[in-house]
Amino acid sequence: MLSVLIFSPRIVGHRQIYCVVVANWFYMNGYDIYLALGRSDDGAIAVDTPLIGKFVRKSNAMFIDLGLVTDTHRIQGELESKLISLEKDIMPDWTFLPTGDECRVSLKRLGKCITPKGVKRAAIFIRTIHIYPRDLSDMSWKSRLRSCHWRWQERREEYRYFNEYAFNSLGLDIIFSTNPDFIAQQRDNRYFHLPEIYRAWGFEERETSPHIEELFERYSQFLRRHPGKEVILYFGIWQQRRRYEDLLRLALLEPDTLFVGCGRSIPGDDYHIQSAPLRRELERQGRIFEVELPFIPENSFFDMLFEFCNFIALPYLHWYGLSGSMIQACAYGKPVLVPNTGYMASMVRQHHIGITYRHRDFEDFRMKFTLMRSSWNNYQTSAAEFGKQFDISYLHKALDSAFKLENNANLKLDSKK
Repeated sequence: MLSVLIFSPRIVGHRQIYCVVVANWFYMNGYDIYLALGRSDDGAIAVDTPLIGKFVRKSNAMFIDLGLVTDTHRIQGELESKLISLEKDIMPDWTFLPTGDECRVSLKRLGKCITPKGVKRAAIFIRTIHIYPRDLSDMSWKSRLRSCHWRWQERREEYRYFNEYAFNSLGLDIIFSTNPDFIAQQRDNRYFHLPEIYRAWGFEERETSPHIEELFERYSQFLRRHPGKEVILYFGIWQQRRRYEDLLRLALLEPDTLFVGCGRSIPGDDYHIQSAPLRRELERQGRIFEVELPFIPENSFFDMLFEFCNFIALPYLHWYGLSGSMIQACAYGKPVLVPNTGYMASMVRQHHIGITYRHRDFEDFRMKFTLMRSSWNNYQTSAAEFGKQFDISYLHKALDSAFKLENNANLKLDSKK
């Protein structure tokens, strides 16, 4: 029987969804699963979280606790050695890195560690727009670098990564990217496009608990108190790059709107605290509804949140990749309002799924928000069609194609020996 080692030192945000959905594909294809995962930011062991725990119980996967990892974007030092050690001990057919981006800081050192013979590696890269210098927005590549000069070193490292180190240093046999335009430029048949994984397919919590029933009732009462007002919905982690604060400001300036926030803060991040004065003023006016939920939401409640909003505003700061929140909005048939930079803007224009505004320009954001309020229905059908591209069936086709091609190639090589 084939086996796979899924190695993810951090399980914050999208990483947990990627781990479970990819692991489930391997499970459905008869692999023995080894899950080597770090802990959540609050120190919870991954297998004790609802999503990971549910998968482990279903699959009888072997779980390995990597402990609490505080460094956000790097596999290095002890973790680097741990990866190699696990590969030597388990000797899996495949090692799968759900977020390959996190290897980028220690490329040379990791490359010097030889992958055990017979073990192959695959990885998913989410932020290839940071890596490949292709203009997908109104700004040129160099202009984008100048506007974010503090990320120049990171981008140069990532660019060099894909052009010099991706296969040789990391020993990768398959590279998945969530950016189809990036994949289209490659001439190597080891590159594959993988649709962004925005939900925990097959592992959502649909049952109605007393807590969810109480949320339903509270939210229903909130909406009844404000009939006819536009809902500004924010969902996800409360952090600066998502500009949670801009949506609060917008709600204060637009008295015929309501602000609805569903997400969670990051331990040690005081951004949510900094926005407290704006939230208090909206509370005084009775125009804010907030609930803190894990990143993996109770989808029955999420259904209700999306039902009562017309479109989703995503005022991201310095973000040039795609967005799981954007895809989730489109999957619900909701158009989006996004900055005019990067891959998000490219998708909005190409697929007619919403409107863009000038990056970092709050007044233009407010003006385009007003425009969107009167025209969102022009984009609704296109948004829903765009969302269908990220259905689980397309994800499975991508994984089927990559691994079956690779395994078939191995069989042919073995037969010649």
